[in-house]
Amino acid sequence: MNCWSATPVTPASTDRSVYPIRPTSAGATALFVLLMVTTVSGCELQADARYGRPCSSSATCDGYVCEDRQCLPSAGFLGVGTPCDGNADCDDNIPCNGLETCVDGRCQEGASPCEGTTPLCDLESGRCSCGDDDDCDDNLVCNGAETCVEGACVAGRPFPCDDATTPACAEPGQCVCAETSCDDGVLCSGIEVCGDDGACDVTPPSCPFTCNEEADECFECGVNSDCIDDDEFCTAPLVCDGGTCVPGPSPCPASAACNEEFDRCDVCVSDDDCDDTVFCDGDELCIDGACAEGPPRTCPAGEPICDENAGECVACLTDENCADDGFFCTAAPLCIDSICVQGDSPCTEPAVCSEALNDCVACLAPGDCPQPAFCDGDAVCNADGSCGVSGDPCAGTNAPTCNAVEGRCDECDQASECDGDDLFCTGEVACVDGACTEGPAPVCPLGCNEGDDRCDICIVDDDCFLGGGGGGPGECRCLDGLCIGPACDF
Repeated sequence: MNCWSATPVTPASTDRSVYPIRPTSAGATALFVLLMVTTVSGCELQADARYGRPCSSSATCDGYVCEDRQCLPSAGFLGVGTPCDGNADCDDNIPCNGLETCVDGRCQEGASPCEGTTPLCDLESGRCSCGDDDDCDDNLVCNGAETCVEGACVAGRPFPCDDATTPACAEPGQCVCAETSCDDGVLCSGIEVCGDDGACDVTPPSCPFTCNEEADECFECGVNSDCIDDDEFCTAPLVCDGGTCVPGPSPCPASAACNEEFDRCDVCVSDDDCDDTVFCDGDELCIDGACAEGPPRTCPAGEPICDENAGECVACLTDENCADDGFFCTAAPLCIDSICVQGDSPCTEPAVCSEALNDCVACLAPGDCPQPAFCDGDAVCNADGSCGVSGDPCAGTNAPTCNAVEGRCDECDQASECDGDDLFCTGEVACVDGACTEGPAPVCPLGCNEGDDRCDICIVDDDCFLGGGGGGPGECRCLDGLCIGPACDF
């Protein structure tokens, strides 16, 4: 029987566009024909039971490959685990099967390109598509029910949440509030917030007295009596000011600090707060928050006057502050730079002051007097303070003549005033520079004759001859130191 003349009928579907095998070669076509159920008169071939069997992997398809969760034959595919040299040996040329690869010399099946919401692969175009609405369902309610329309998933209509306070959708399909959807914009209705449960929570307005919607504020009070006093001394009674309770005026003046502990107004905290900047009245004290005068400034004995401008104790401010010592010659003391300085002497130079005479005098000692001329003697300070002289310094001395020109005492003016020994042989007395001096002794080679006030010219007769006397012996003889005779020529 020629069974090949029979009319082929596909075992799974008569729609070739979604048939899970797309023949791409002669071999694939032949394999496809063999898988058909062919009916002829008196001849019936049964379809392969593996075809279309549900699967999770090719290992359960007995040589077929698992594609789109069903077992399908592979045209040109040598089979998983078949020896190969490269990826081309394993390619079944069916896009819907994915890309087969050769790994370690063995063919490995490819991964289907169609999965998720588009699990079906079109053999003609290779396009992935959905089969029904279930393929498109994302199991979420809030975004609506997805549908499969002409092989493509279409988003559903969102879950209707139209209320202004619950505009958001929470799974599985519950309308809840959003972050700002609860606020109604009305102050006096309270504060609305979106709670964790998706519902709006309302907190009443914190308006102890009244809520003013027009002014958009809470009023704490209407009159002073609405304010509760805190019984504090320093805050004073609370008063209602523009709907708000505020502390009343302080019981203390601006210059004082309020002391809550002792219910009083303190004008000071420390002594420095009381300082009146006046030096001479002493340091002020702060006692129990009040200023008190301290003891006045005490100055030492040497500086008994308080100088406010200088801020210190000084010896004087005026001349009157300086004590006079009662002496004539010291005069009145003066105050100079806050120090007492002895006043000037009442006497004008060259006069000097005599405390003993209580007067201005010429001298207190000879040295105060001008130096007199030599012949007047030394300067003398008299008992009455006048200057005098001691007198002729030469009088009564061995040199009684005063030489004013030379400034000396002279014994003589001439030789006649000098007293000598009147001896020829000692020389004559002379007056030299006012002094008597012995003259030079006469030079007498053969002796001096004091009796005759002369020098002897001979001692023996021969002296007369040798001396130049003429004549022979006996004609000029030496007599009493003189050469005597007719033949003597001297």
